[in-house]
Amino acid sequence: MIDCPPNLNLVTQNALMLSDAYVVVCLPEYFSIRGIGLIETQIRNMMGQINKNLVRFGADPIAGPVMRGIIFNRIKYVTGGTIDQQNWITQVRRLYPNVTFDKFVAESVKVAEASYRGPISLSGRSIDQAYVDQLLGVAEEFFDKVVVA
Repeated sequence: MIDCPPNLNLVTQNALMLSDAYVVVCLPEYFSIRGIGLIETQIRNMMGQINKNLVRFGADPIAGPVMRGIIFNRIKYVTGGTIDQQNWITQVRRLYPNVTFDKFVAESVKVAEASYRGPISLSGRSIDQAYVDQLLGVAEEFFDKVVVA
């Protein structure tokens, strides 16, 4: 697994070119969700250009990565998002039914406030156990949808 910044700079492009799959982490809001389609288009265009160059130099084209997951982050409540957030999540689940994760990560004020003091422990005595439990749930779903798939 390679964690990349949310852009398609050279490092991210190289990571994608070497990957079988990618996962998009997004917020349940308009611009973030709009970015899902833009990411797909940019990756498809990038792989098209790479394959054109590979073929030009006598190499076989490569398939490139496939989107295997969409994870929602910074949901307003531990039990689920606001009505607006729930509506955005529902729309994404309709558009991407097989890759949208059921699990999500809620916004944690405790973690945000503690982060400026230094590293945050996610094991043992945690600053926000509900947050840790959600991360573990996402990790389990990630393993099932991305690693095992």
